[in-house]
Amino acid sequence: GGEIGVYFAELRAWRRVFDSMDRDRDGFISRADLQKTPEFTLAKAQKLKYYDADKNNLIDFGEFVEALYNVDKEMFLESFEGFDQVDIQLEFDKYAIDDMSPTKKHIPESRVKEMMLDRKFTCVTSLDAKRLFQEMDVNKDGVVDLADFKECVQRR
Repeated sequence: GGEIGVYFAELRAWRRVFDSMDRDRDGFISRADLQKTPEFTLAKAQKLKYYDADKNNLIDFGEFVEALYNVDKEMFLESFEGFDQVDIQLEFDKYAIDDMSPTKKHIPESRVKEMMLDRKFTCVTSLDAKRLFQEMDVNKDGVVDLADFKECVQRR
């Protein structure tokens, strides 16, 4: 049960974040809970509203994991607004490696995780990194190269 074990460890990591934000320990994250969480900006709180599936102004754990992954990803992509080609290239180079050849610089999954941590994603597990990596690999060739990266961050 390697996969399952990993999955539960990842869920526990998310659960810790959830519990730390659920100030009144009622199993839901309310607007009041969010206001007491300093790293939760207003912009982030606004985005989170869209993921309140049952529209009860409370986010339960089921909604939380999906919501925060998406909110963090949106904010990550929005952070590239106004970047020109040079800025994007620099950001790519910060995480890219070229183990094969300089023309094939790419960002490996392990560096995607690092990028998520640098960008202050709420929770960064290896499954989250794998998911973002797969989403950034636009042409699905198993690597995130500059073309993928550009397409991903300029998709507006």
